[in-house]
Parts: sequence; C-alpha cells; structure tokens
Amino acid sequence: MHPIGTAVLFPLPRAWLRGLVLALVALSPGAVVAAEKAVSGIIVQIPASITTESVARLRSSLHGSLKRFEQEASAKGGQFVVLCDFNPEGRRNECDDFGACYSLANYLSRLPTETKGVLTVAYVHGDIRRHSVLPVLACQEIVFSEKARLGQVVVAGKTLPRPEIAAYEEIGRSRRPRKVVLEMLGPSDAFGQEGALYDFTQASKLGLCQPKAAATLDEVRLTYRLPRTNLRKSIDRSLAWRIPVEGAITGEVVEKTRRRVERAIRARANVIVFELRCQGGDSDRANELGRYLASINDDRPDDPVETIAYVTNVARNLAAFPAFACNKIVMQRPPTGIDPNPDDGDDSTYGEARLGDFGTYLKENKNLERIIGDHLADLAAKNLYPAEVARALTRADLQVVAVEPATGAGGRTFLTKEEYELSPKKWRVLEWVKPWHREARFEGKPLTLSATQAQELDIASSVVKDLADLYEVEGLEPLQVKVAESDWLDGLGDFLRDPWTSMILIMVAITCLMLEFKMPGVGLPGVIAAICFVLFFWAHSQLHGQITWLAILLFVLGLILIGMEIFVLPGFGITGISGTLLVLASLGLVVYGHWPRSGSEWVGFGNKLAPFGVSLLGSLVGVILVVRYLSHIPILNRLVLRPGAEPGEEEVEAGWHQHAELQALLGAIGVAATPLRPAGKTQFGEAFVDVVAEGGYIMPGTRVQVIEVEGGRVVVKEV
Repeated sequence: MHPIGTAVLFPLPRAWLRGLVLALVALSPGAVVAAEKAVSGIIVQIPASITTESVARLRSSLHGSLKRFEQEASAKGGQFVVLCDFNPEGRRNECDDFGACYSLANYLSRLPTETKGVLTVAYVHGDIRRHSVLPVLACQEIVFSEKARLGQVVVAGKTLPRPEIAAYEEIGRSRRPRKVVLEMLGPSDAFGQEGALYDFTQASKLGLCQPKAAATLDEVRLTYRLPRTNLRKSIDRSLAWRIPVEGAITGEVVEKTRRRVERAIRARANVIVFELRCQGGDSDRANELGRYLASINDDRPDDPVETIAYVTNVARNLAAFPAFACNKIVMQRPPTGIDPNPDDGDDSTYGEARLGDFGTYLKENKNLERIIGDHLADLAAKNLYPAEVARALTRADLQVVAVEPATGAGGRTFLTKEEYELSPKKWRVLEWVKPWHREARFEGKPLTLSATQAQELDIASSVVKDLADLYEVEGLEPLQVKVAESDWLDGLGDFLRDPWTSMILIMVAITCLMLEFKMPGVGLPGVIAAICFVLFFWAHSQLHGQITWLAILLFVLGLILIGMEIFVLPGFGITGISGTLLVLASLGLVVYGHWPRSGSEWVGFGNKLAPFGVSLLGSLVGVILVVRYLSHIPILNRLVLRPGAEPGEEEVEAGWHQHAELQALLGAIGVAATPLRPAGKTQFGEAFVDVVAEGGYIMPGTRVQVIEVEGGRVVVKEV
C-alpha cells in the first residue's frame, strides 16, 4: 500500500465556493515521480464574480497551510498542490473585473517561486471567458475536461487597452505560446473581433492544456493519489453547531433534523457537527435524511456549510446514511480499557464506532439488501466516498478489493471481485477490503468497518475519544459550539403523538363531528372536530411522511361516504359501514406507518387501531350525554335550536313518533320550523316532527308535504 499524504480543503465562504478535491498531480512526464512523494494540497473553487476581497481571502486561507507545508517539507520533502476549480458545479465563469482577475493571476503565478514544492493547477470543465481567463493562464498546469472551453477575452466590437494586453503577455510568457494567448484577445490582424475560444482538442494540440482530459474531480483525485478525507474545511469556522441525531431513524427524526439544520443555517453557521447516536428505523427515511444532508450546499454555492458526521460507538446500520452524506466522517474510538471488538455476542453497544453492522437489521427487513446498498453507494459517490465499499455494507455476496493501475499514474480505487477479474492484468492489488486483508475466508456476510479500518480506507478522517477530542482535532472552541436542542414544535409533536393524547383527540373530534351532523348550522362542533383532526394528522405526518397523505385521502373519502349515508341515502347500509371502516383504517394507517404485510403486522395494526375503537365508543356516549343534557346547561343551551312550542309539546311530539301515527302523516302538509339541510323539524298542527327533505335545502316557514314514511323516517318535499 502506497503512503498517502494528508490533504486539506479550505472552501471560501461567499466569494469562494466549497472545495471537492484536495490536489492535482501534474500530467507531465515528471508527474509520476512527483506522485510518489508525499503529496498534500488544497482546493479553492473560483466563483464567476472574482473580487479583490476574494483574492484577499484566498491569500489568508492559504497562508497557514503553506507555512505548515514548508515546515514539513524541510524535513520530509513532498509537494503541495493548489487546485483551482474554475467551473464549480459545471457553471460558466465570466468576469469583467480586470483588476481583481489580474490580482488573483499575479498571486497564483508567484506562489511556486515563493514556496518551494508548490504546484498550481487549474481545472477547467466548463466555459471560461472574459478576464476569468487570466488566472487560468497563471497556473502551472491546466487540465481540461471534454466539455471545457477557454477564451473569448474580447467580445465582438471591443478591444483591450494596451496595459491589459501587456498583462496577458506577462502572465502567459513562460508557460503558454504567446500567439495562442493573443488569439484569445482577438485576431492579431483585426482587433475588435471576437477572440478565439479553445475546446479540449484545440487546446491540447496547441499545448495550452494537459494532453489527457479529466471528466470528473474524482478522476483527477485518483490520478494524483490523494485521499478523499478532509476534502472540505471551512476557512471561517467561528459559528459551529452540534445537532444530535438519536434513536431509530423515522420521519420524526428526519423532520427534527431538517428543522434544526435550517435553524443553524439561519444563524449563519458555517460548521455543523452531526452527533450520530442512531440505529434502526425505516431505510427510506434514512435515505431521505442522507439526501437532504448531502444537498445542504446545493443552493448555497457562495456560502457553504461544512458538515461533519461524528459516528459514536452506539451508532450502526442506518446511521451510515447521514454519515456518508457529510463532507467528513469522524469516528469514536473505544474508551481506555474497553475491548474495541467484544466477542460476547452483545451487539447492542460497541467499544469502537462502526460503519455498517447491518446483519440484524437485514434479518428483520428481508429483501432490502440491494435497495439499501444501492442507495448507500449513490450517496457515498456524491461525496467521493468509495461507492463499492458502501454497497458492501449490506451486500453479503460482494467481495471488494483495493487496486491501482498496474502501469502509469493512478491512485487507489475499489472494485468488486468480479470487476477485478474481468481485467486482472490491468490492476495491481493493494489490499482486500472484504474479506478484510484476506485474514479470514470469505463468509458471505455484509461488511462492517471499525473506526480503525474506516480511517485506513480514507473514509474516516480521524478517530477521537469523545466530543471534546473532536473539537480539539477540528480546531473548534467547545464553549462556542451551539447545540440544537428540541424546540416548541418538537415538544408539541411529542405531546400530540402520545397514545393517550391521540385517543382523546380522536374521541373529541368524532364527538364534535356527530354533533355537527345532529345539529346542522351550529358550526362550533365542526370547527373543533377539524382542529382535532388537523393536529392528529400533522403530528403523525412527521413520523411517516408520504403515507400520511394516503391516510388523509382515505379519511376524507370515509367522511364523504358517511355524509352520503346521513344526508343522501338515509339509513345505515353499505355506504355508512364502508365510510366508518375507511375512517378507522386511515387513523390506524397514519399511526402504524404502512399497510400490514404479514400476520404479525396485522396484529400490530389491530393493536394500533384498538384505541380508536375505544374513542368511537366514547364519542357515542359523549354525543348521547350532550344531546340529553346540553339544553339544561346555561349559555351552552343556546347552541341547541328550540322552536317555540306550547306546554305539552314534548308529549305530543313523542306521540307522533309512534309508527302507526307517523304513517297517518303520509300526504299531510306542514310548515318547516327549522332549516331542512336536508334534516330538520316540521310543524304539523301543534306537533313538531323530525323530517328529511327530498332534494336540497328548504328555508324555515316553507310549506312542505309528506311524500314517504318508512319506519321512523319521514320524507317531505316543498309545495
């Protein structure tokens, strides 16, 4: 295994974008020799808007790193690579500020002469135009991608002042063909025309760039034999936050973490340490969390946040998702006197942090090995961690080997056994990752990496004793690191998700819903029911995310069917039963999280649903009590509509509810005493009878006629 130096990346906030790769080895004939030396480096990503302030920040950020390199190189030798990425995220770079661009170019051109062993490299993988071309020309090496284009310093119809032309000649004098540089300023025989714009084919033939194109930054990194650890490191680390991620990874954990990250970013944090104490949960939610953390800087190109995953000794399996999503992984070593790899069979805790350990989880969640492995590999590749190693954390069938090209320049890469055996002569084996160093025969188990092994593979940047040790290693002031504690929304969500709270919410909601149906037009019970249901679904939406929308749709459909049963198809038939079952199923689904897939899960689903059955029974009792006693409660009795009636009315009305007497009403004409929506009361003589209107709404005082009597149901129409 070849020795690999430490590389550190300092992305510049605001004016400078975060870095992705540490250093670049020259592709010239002497590059292979240089690559064998200890190599360290730094990357800065150049924004489209180069300013004088940007240049000053670059000089400040490089000062400390260059001084440390000088001290180490005096004893050990080596090379320090300053890699300038001029097209971060593939964006076009086009700056009109000649003064700022010349200042940057002048600084880059002087670096190799002021500090022995420094190599400046420009990586171009998009369009570079206008005065942004000048600092590119100032670098010792220029590496193009197939999509790169460089030139057109002058647009059609304009010419450069003579001093600016002289600056281009000065910067490019010793490294670039003079004619090639001047062509980018405009044709020599016709100044004022558009300057040349060179693509990779043209630039390589003219000696403007290296003869081999580099498609990605990761490809460049491998070519230059640089580890991916410490790829990003903020210059300004004055605002650091720590966010704990604990317990099973559920929708609730994802939502909490998202809110805390957004709170930290609003507070202008530039370093976030995620303290991972999580294990188990839902793999889809873990993947969702990982993708969110990996995308934090996607919309913050000018003000990146450095993310550090602190993998504690209690984190395992799904904790790999947020770990691979961060720019850097730091793992916990075992306390003094604790065996880092206990043999007692207890896998609940470990003396040493581990990445992986999916064995138990996959036994409980069968047929997910490939899905989880592919998701982990995609996430790892996004942050330049070895994808095949990440995939092997869940794939028992994979064997992984670390190799390097058998001939020529190239760095360590990771292949599956099958990929290696397709062309074994092309590679030289450095070490076996799975099974680890061939120390044991292949047993067909998922890979689990200890902190020491992860560091050896350049996945973990360091191994620390505890948080205090991490702060010291990362240069953070412990007293200034803010901890993102639970906020009031977390507390409210926890309270509303409590089983007793949920049961009471549903009982109150159903009770008020029944009262609203019983006493149409009142409004207050309906409002209370809506608030209770909204609180219930909101609280549980944090746990199960998308499944909550399905539950809400089923719930609304259930209410519609119940409403049809009450107002359109009176009685209690298939429609009402179906609506009730859908409402109960939606409540159980939002609490349980998914449709049951086995007998044991149906039992669990039933257990989750049982409290809502109790709520339904409690609601029925509550409605009976309210209907019976509400009219006798001061103030609240105003909610009950009491039409004017003569003494003895109640006895008369009760008499009309006898089946024979109701039949006698067929064809009778009365007056609507209340709004019929369509249920309400109609006065026949001195008696008031509960009726249902045919069709729609009937105003009070309207003459109506009984057209149908079925049991205790009286149907009327307007006449």
